[in-house]
Amino acid sequence: MWDNQANDFGDGTISKLFNALPAGVSVANPVFSKNSPNIVAFDYTFDDGLIEEHSIFAANIETGKMNRIASNDREGFPSFSTNDDQIAYSSVNSFNMQVVKAMKLKSDKITPVGEAGVLVPDAKWPVYFAKGNRTLGLAPIANFT
Repeated sequence: MWDNQANDFGDGTISKLFNALPAGVSVANPVFSKNSPNIVAFDYTFDDGLIEEHSIFAANIETGKMNRIASNDREGFPSFSTNDDQIAYSSVNSFNMQVVKAMKLKSDKITPVGEAGVLVPDAKWPVYFAKGNRTLGLAPIANFT
């Protein structure tokens, strides 16, 4: 990955989010926040054959702090909003229909605020996108031959 501070590629080191997970625990679908390289959200599943629980968690990988964003009935495939003030995830409503819910976040980007609400009915696998203009500092070059 590119290291902005060094203005060069990183050393290629890959590390685990967790070194050892207890039996029956699974972590999946990690996603970094849009604006903070130290903030990550992920699906957490516990399944011991009798009990199955799903949750969305967010963590600050620099401080080690972690919070449950929401309990869920399935993997949620979390996605941070473009301003990192919400996390959207797949879930179901009271009629057992697929929906995308969203949870507001405090400024630390890992603490939920209030209750999750339905963001998009009859949908799943959320991904936030932004529309705008970026100044790249380079003139566009095209050569069609």
